[in-house]
Amino acid sequence: RQYLNDRPVEMSDSSSKSVWNDLSNIRGKLTFIKTRKTIFHDVFRNMPTLLPVDGFLTLDYDTYNKHEFLNRERHIGIDIAAKVGTVVKAAGNGEIIFANWTPELGNLVILYHGNDTFSFYAHNLRILKTEGFVTKGEPIALLGSSGLTSSGPHLHFEIWKAGVPVDPKKFILALQSRNN
Repeated sequence: RQYLNDRPVEMSDSSSKSVWNDLSNIRGKLTFIKTRKTIFHDVFRNMPTLLPVDGFLTLDYDTYNKHEFLNRERHIGIDIAAKVGTVVKAAGNGEIIFANWTPELGNLVILYHGNDTFSFYAHNLRILKTEGFVTKGEPIALLGSSGLTSSGPHLHFEIWKAGVPVDPKKFILALQSRNN
């Protein structure tokens, strides 16, 4: 005897097997959906979607400033001006793969977010965390003006996907809502 909603139901063997096969297929599909949802949630949590510093956008992606125009180089990030010492936060969960001084970009932090995605945080006054895993919103540096290419206190922020620079505004949720 089979039950449906706590009531006995008469079923033939063939219809009973069909119902149980259908239920088994549905359970399998639900498990698949839950797994995909978990994977998507984990990937999204790691993606650099948080604006790393509160400030003003002073130079956009793929625009030219005076020095870059002379060198014919693209600006492959965005510049966000703020007060020296403002906290710079990780835009997404990730592993610190570089945190050190470079001549052009000054104190630089690079995070790997998985899924072949990296974020760069340049011209910092000081690096707060030099290794390990960081979570979205965790302080990683203090904003500054270090490096030869800095023109004043700001964060130069880049995102690279599959070895190619991409416009950070395509990732940063706060900037997407301002543009719509």
